[in-house]
Formats: sequence, structure tokens, C-alpha cells
Amino acid sequence: MKLEECTETRTIYHYHFTAWPDHGVPSDPGCVLNFLHDVNHRQESVTQAGPIIVHCSAGIGRTGTFIVIDMIVDLIKRQGLDCEIDIQRSIQMVRSQRSGMVQTEAQYKFVYLAVQHYIDTLQQRIQAEQKSIQLGREYTNIKYTAEAAGATEPLKVLSNATSCPITLSPPTPTMPPILTRSSCENLKPPVPPRISPDAIVPRPPDEPLQLYENIPLKDKPLVVPLTSSFNIGPPPTIAPPPPPRKS
Repeated sequence: MKLEECTETRTIYHYHFTAWPDHGVPSDPGCVLNFLHDVNHRQESVTQAGPIIVHCSAGIGRTGTFIVIDMIVDLIKRQGLDCEIDIQRSIQMVRSQRSGMVQTEAQYKFVYLAVQHYIDTLQQRIQAEQKSIQLGREYTNIKYTAEAAGATEPLKVLSNATSCPITLSPPTPTMPPILTRSSCENLKPPVPPRISPDAIVPRPPDEPLQLYENIPLKDKPLVVPLTSSFNIGPPPTIAPPPPPRKS
């Protein structure tokens, strides 16, 4: 902007928030906080900047909501999270300067939502920074082996060491040992002792070993031991036929 009466020029930055309906509130308080951050960042970057001008259609509903949120956020930045926050008193204070600020109940509740969202985000950021600092301290506490052993300047210790010349002589060849009769007898394997006939040899079992077969139980023939107490009945009256003769 340039004044016609003089050569003075001023740069004006105009920010327009288009997602805020009249007599309503945005769907997400985070977008309003981001918009507020951009506006304040621009004002801080301008040298000798004046106050920010906020206006909407009537200049009380959305304008008052935006101003009260900016006041509470600035209070938290200056005094920290332990400061006393009184949103109701802050709205009464701006209403004493301009009637009807924060026009609807939805806008009044939106101020609380925006402040709560800002506090939660700030706490998460502080916790992340503290965790990053803690991890950085853990990495700086790591010492190398030479430092842990007490060697402050290991490179100088190695550089001051004197070198000792080492000469390697070739190995002298050695002759294999001469084998004699006595040495050959010592190389024979030992003879195992003979077993005398009087030695006790275990006898084989009287009953044959039973081999396990992979036969189903229903197909396996029934084997009943023959004992004296088993009743097999009288002998047959008819003799079996004689075997056939060889021709």
C-alpha cells in the first residue's frame, strides 16, 4: 500500500480463513490453531509491526472467538502450563470492550476445545523433547574401550612406541627317525586277551523272542498258550487219512 500524499509505503498481509461458517464453528480446532500460528509468525517477522486487525461479517462472533483463543494461547506461552486459565472471565473482559463478542454457545464451547487441543499438543511436544534429550545423554555417556581403561591419548602412546627389528630365520630341515626292530615291535597293536573255556557265557532264552508286527488287532490271530489246565475236549473218533504215496 502506498500513500498518495507522501512516498511512504507499507506492506499489508491479508489472511482469510474460509472454512469458518457464520454463527458456527470449524470442524477441527487444529486448523484454527495452525492459522493463528501462521498469523502470529508473520507479525513477529515484521519489524515495528502494529496490532493485528481481526474482523468477520459482524465483527463479534468469529472475531471474538479468534481473539479469545489468541489471548489464552499467548498466556500459556508466557506463563507456562501451570498458569491460571479463566475463559469465562476472558470473554467478559473482551465483551466489556465490544458488546456481543463470542456470539453463540457453539463458539463459546469451541474456545474450550481449541485451548484443550493446544495444551494436549504442547504436552506431547514437551514429552518428545525430553525423551530426545534423554536419549542424547545416553549416547554421550558411551565411552570407548581405551577411554574406559584410562588411556587419555591412545594415539600418542602408539606413536611413541619404539619398533624392534625382528629377523626370521628359515627352519632347519630335520631327518626322520631311524626305525629299529625294537621300535617296530612297539608299534604293533596290542593283542586282546583270550577267553578261557571256563568263562561264564550267557545262555539263550528258553522261549523265542516275540517280534512286533504291524498287524491290526482285529486281523491278528488269537494265540492261546497250551497249559495243563486248558480243556481241549476228547480226542477225535475218526483217524485222519494217511498221506498220499509217492508215485
